[in-house]
Amino acid sequence: KGRKQMISIYELIAKSGASLPMDMEQVLEWHAIGLKAYCKQCWEEALDYFKKTQAIWPKDATSRAMVQRCQAYRESPPQGEWDGVFQQTTK
Repeated sequence: KGRKQMISIYELIAKSGASLPMDMEQVLEWHAIGLKAYCKQCWEEALDYFKKTQAIWPKDATSRAMVQRCQAYRESPPQGEWDGVFQQTTK
């Protein structure tokens, strides 16, 4: 059973009211820039930013997943009109 409709996924990064460390603010900024490049299919630029986030926050599963997706799309870009949605084929 697979979903045919896209869903949004959110990541909790801090408790409500808590301030973020300076390096976390940098990670979030780079992640946002990387995501914009990813949506424009600028794989190398997106990879650079997601790898920068990993250098500061190595345990970030989201950046790790985005690096893998960029590498895969660099080798085999999405066909036709792409809306930025990743089609997961395995669980």
